[in-house]
Amino acid sequence: MENYYMTLKARYGEIKRAKDLSGEGWDDATKTITLDPVVAFTYTKAYPAARAFINKPIENYENIRIICGDDYATGYYATSMFSEFEVPSEHKDNNPNNGDSPPVDHAIEEDCDVHSAPPIVNTPATSSTPRSQRSNRGSKK
Repeated sequence: MENYYMTLKARYGEIKRAKDLSGEGWDDATKTITLDPVVAFTYTKAYPAARAFINKPIENYENIRIICGDDYATGYYATSMFSEFEVPSEHKDNNPNNGDSPPVDHAIEEDCDVHSAPPIVNTPATSSTPRSQRSNRGSKK
């Protein structure tokens, strides 16, 4: 039963992805995702699993939607680790800092070379001695 549920979730994910395409059409009466034939060909070439849902009525769509729900993670609202964490407040005067701690300066020092690598140290792994000569060091001839 769990395998069937996972299959339904995967199919529903394909349906949602196709429904979210720019320029797609949706016929609510027949539960059909309509795409231009050229776009449909290109899309199904990239996503072969969607071939069963493009320009064809989707059987039991409402039941699948109820079973799978709209909680399928699509990554639509995903953010980068580099995006800002703080949401700007409408009330700029409302400062949560009670004055107990000094303000933190987040400026990057201009003197610091952020992209510099540490110095290379001559170790057996990085030495300039060719490997063939290193392997013969301890062997007796």
